[in-house]
Amino acid sequence: MDIISTEDYSDRELKLIFDFFDKDKDGLLSHSDVERAFSEILPLTSEEELSSIFKVMQPNREERIDFR
Repeated sequence: MDIISTEDYSDRELKLIFDFFDKDKDGLLSHSDVERAFSEILPLTSEEELSSIFKVMQPNREERIDFR
């Protein structure tokens, strides 16, 4: 799987992407939000890959990810 760099996108573009996947609009991405996002854009992503992605996205080991 190729890694997408945040440097490839403006802050505005990243916020739009974040908001698109924040289905309940609470300003946070839960594990299920991330799982749903990846199932839409990369449907063959395994549960193990999703867990690894989520760990990378949540460096503070919080249950949810906010837009920073």
